[in-house]
Amino acid sequence: MKVFLFGSYKQKAGTGEVEMQAVDVEDLKQKMAVCFPFLANAKCAISINCRVAEGNETLVGNEEIAFMPPYSGG
Repeated sequence: MKVFLFGSYKQKAGTGEVEMQAVDVEDLKQKMAVCFPFLANAKCAISINCRVAEGNETLVGNEEIAFMPPYSGG
C-alpha cells in the first residue's frame, strides 16, 4: 500500500511517500514508527482512501494511507 506523509512529517522523513504492508491500522502505525521514529509518539490523523480512519481498521493492502500532523487555522 502507498503511505503518504504530509506537512512536518514529510519534512522530518525526507520523503512524502513510502510503500508498506500491514494487516491493520495499529500494525501500520508500529511499522511506520520503526522506519520513522518521530512517529512513535506523534498525534496524527490517519486517512484511508481519503477518509479518516476510525479505530483499528483492517487493511487489505491496496489502500492509499495518509499520515497527517495536527493542524490549526482559521
